[in-house]
Amino acid sequence: MGLNHDQFLLVEQGVKTIEIRLNDPKRSLLKIDSSITFKDLKTQKELSVSVNKIYKFKTFLHFGR
Repeated sequence: MGLNHDQFLLVEQGVKTIEIRLNDPKRSLLKIDSSITFKDLKTQKELSVSVNKIYKFKTFLHFGR
């Protein structure tokens, strides 16, 4: 999954631990312990992380409540 450079750096540093995506057919395959490879859209550097938890919301308006 592509990430903007600033967001990639935050994930790499462990500061950003939540990524919000639409639950499209590709993302709906993700499960706990799935591996996601993020790609820095500026540098093309890759970073693999493990899914620890999945939150599902009907809209983006519910995030953070």
